[in-house]
Formats: sequence, structure tokens, C-alpha cells
Amino acid sequence: MYLSVFVKNLKQQLMYRAEFFLKIAGNILFIYIQVCIWQSLLGAESGMAAQVSIQYMSTYIIIANIFRQLTRTSFGNVFYNKVSKGDIAVDFVRPINLKFYWFAEQLSEHICTIIFSCVPVLVISVLLWGAIAPSSALQILQFSLSAVFAITLAYYIEYIAGLIIFWTKDNVYSRQIVGGLKTIFAGSFIPLWFYPDWLYSLARVLPFRMLTYEPIQIYLGRLDVTEAWNVLFLQLFWIAVFYALERMVWSRIKKAVVVNGG
Repeated sequence: MYLSVFVKNLKQQLMYRAEFFLKIAGNILFIYIQVCIWQSLLGAESGMAAQVSIQYMSTYIIIANIFRQLTRTSFGNVFYNKVSKGDIAVDFVRPINLKFYWFAEQLSEHICTIIFSCVPVLVISVLLWGAIAPSSALQILQFSLSAVFAITLAYYIEYIAGLIIFWTKDNVYSRQIVGGLKTIFAGSFIPLWFYPDWLYSLARVLPFRMLTYEPIQIYLGRLDVTEAWNVLFLQLFWIAVFYALERMVWSRIKKAVVVNGG
């Protein structure tokens, strides 16, 4: 059932190839602007230290751009359209798990994004600015697991934000709040190691750094093996927390819909 939904939506996404070319151009331009900014900021130094810093930042920017695409979902728009049009009533009577149904749709979008946007952007960016490669197979494994966990956690965060639309009837506020928190605390634009101590301490108690900053830390080798495993376990912890929160919110929504629907 969910596989057929995935395949159907994947075919639908493949019909809009021109959109991916625009995404590639936009992402390359965005990365170029960021690289230029960081080269200007770090270029004041001289010697190998400055070159290493710039190379680190170039790698960080390239990977962060990919994670920013893969941890962004359309759950908010989906819920808003279904709630505002009343189509959600049809979904409730379907003999399927709606969460997995919508997750399958979103996963197909991300598969297309990886193939037609992330991979070309990655190749072009590495050719233009270079990148640091992982130093071991274990590091690649840990980074890959962390990336999967990051996307899963992002799904749950965005999914819960979408569910809030059942009460707010609008997706603007939840989208702005979640988007703002991710922008500040995920490290997708500025690495958290540049943050002042008080802001970095706040970021450490929130789950958003698990979406971008910590996976890239693993990729760059800034964490040893034990620290990397700790990040993976912490990602799983946050996934479990948001899973429990999603179950609680969904239960209340179903009761509210039943009451409102008579």
C-alpha cells in the first residue's frame, strides 16, 4: 500500500524536471554567496590555518545546503489544504495509517530531490570549491546513520507542526516558528561553534542541532568515535520523544474531529 503511494508520487514528481534545474541553479548561487562571505571573513588570516578553515567552511556549507533540502517537508501545506478544504474527512475513513501515507509521499519527494538536485549540486560544488572527505569507513557509516536519523527527526518535527493546524486553522505561524528555530539552532547557516556560550548552551538542550550541525560534525571528523555514537543515540532519543508527542497530539485531534463532526 505505502510502496504504491511512494511509487505513484515519485512518478508525479518526475513530471516536473524543469523545477529541479531551477533548484540546482538556485542552490549553486546560494552556496556561492555563502562561500564568498566566509572567504571574506576568514581570508583576513594568512597561512595554512586560513586555508583549512576556508575548506572546512566550504564543506560545511555544501553539506548543510543538502541537509536543509532533505529536512524541509511540505506537511504544513498538506495539512492546511486538507483542513481548509475539508478533504481531511476522507483521509480519516481510509483503511490506512495516515502518517505513513504522508511520510511515503514526502519520502518520494526527497528521493527526487536527492537524485535531481542534491547530487548535481554536490558534484558541481565539490568541483568548484573542493570538500573534505571522511577519513574512514566507520565515519561514513556513522554519518550515514546520522543523516537518516536527522531526516526522520525532521519529519516528526514538521509533522507535529502540521498537526497544530487543526487548532490554528493556519500554517503561517507554525511554519514561521519551526522555520525560525531550525534556522537559529540547526546550524544550517552558521555553525554552532561560532555561537556565544549562552546561545550554544541553549542550542545543546534543543533537538534542532541534530538536524544539521551534529551530522556534519561527524562528517568533518570533529567528533571521535564515542562522541559520534552518543550523537546517534541522542538522535534516537529525540525521535522517540517526538514520536510519543505525535501520538498524543494525534489522539487529541481524532477526538476533536469526532466531537466536531458529531
